[in-house]
Formats: sequence, structure tokens, C-alpha cells
Amino acid sequence: MKQKMKADILACCNDDYCDLSFIIGVIHDYEDLTINKKEKVLKTIYELLDEKLLISGVPIGGGGEFNLWKGSVDEIIFKIKKEWDVLGKDPQMWEIVWFDITSEGKVELKELLKTVKFEDDE
Repeated sequence: MKQKMKADILACCNDDYCDLSFIIGVIHDYEDLTINKKEKVLKTIYELLDEKLLISGVPIGGGGEFNLWKGSVDEIIFKIKKEWDVLGKDPQMWEIVWFDITSEGKVELKELLKTVKFEDDE
């Protein structure tokens, strides 16, 4: 995974919960998603979950609570893929799953921001 893309996703999730459609948009900024979009997105999410940089679930109400999806990374990816397949289209805001940054993700983001250069920084 591109380090800049990883930093961008982690930064977005650090600011607030990010839904699947938002993550797809970030990945689209770095990769061509015209072919194998779902596979590329799921692979990226798999890596972030597997590295324990993000958690998946859904926000509950407006109080900032987060209902964590339990299960292995493989089970979570299977659930996302299955729900995306049933949806039959690209997910829109609020559909399927949301992501939150972990404490490990915050450490990784801090390290990435020391080395990754964004366009606004140039």
C-alpha cells in the first residue's frame, strides 16, 4: 500500500469515523479503480485491519459511541464483501461499515506524517 494513501486514510479516520464510501474515495485518489475496484478496496481495508491500524463497525446515535464489529479480519472482510454484493452498487454515505483509528493507527499516522509529503505541504 502506498504510504501516502495509508497516511491519508488514517488521517481521515483520526478526525472522525469514516464510512466505506469515504475510504473508497480516498483510495480512488491514489489508484485506478476502474478495474477490480472491490478487490482493491477490500485488500487495502484488509491490510489496515490486519495491522490493527483501524477497527470496523458502525456509529451508534449521535453520542460518539461506536459498535465494533467482532471477528477475525477475514470474517470482517467477508461481511463487507457480502453486504457490498447484496447492495449491488458502490456504497454511498452511511452504507455497510464505518472505520475508526486505533491507538496503533495514531502512532503509525504520527510516524507517516514525519516522512510523507502532501501537495499542500509543497
